[in-house]
Amino acid sequence: MGVFKSMRDLTHQAREVERSLPPVGDRVAAAQARMARANRMMAAQTQAANAAAPAVAGTAGASADPSNPAAVWLDLESLR
Repeated sequence: MGVFKSMRDLTHQAREVERSLPPVGDRVAAAQARMARANRMMAAQTQAANAAAPAVAGTAGASADPSNPAAVWLDLESLR
């Protein structure tokens, strides 16, 4: 009998938690906004990596784009 009472208590607690959360539509909108920010960040990282690829291959040299932090870092690494 204790197992069923515990399950009933857990179900009750879950309902209370669900009631205290924002509406589902708001949570979905917030999650989509976070995913869009993450997508933009990954796109920027990919762009920086693609721009830095010639520096890794040793073809960028002095012509590395100084506005690209990844290319500058890789160019500085070659000075070691």
